[in-house]
Amino acid sequence: MDEIGFDMAQHGARRVLILTDPRINELGIPARVADSLARYGISSEIFDGVHVEPTDDSMDKAVELRP
Repeated sequence: MDEIGFDMAQHGARRVLILTDPRINELGIPARVADSLARYGISSEIFDGVHVEPTDDSMDKAVELRP
């Protein structure tokens, strides 16, 4: 997981949306991913409104995060 910044940089990523659920977010895993991305100059945002079986509403909310 700590190498994801390197991996994404190899693909030319500049912005990443990290999708997760509230429980995984509480564990700090998405923050570790965001930190790894930031070390390679990649901006990211965490969306923790995902469900096991995503609803249309949760997907709409994730899409609304796009600039």
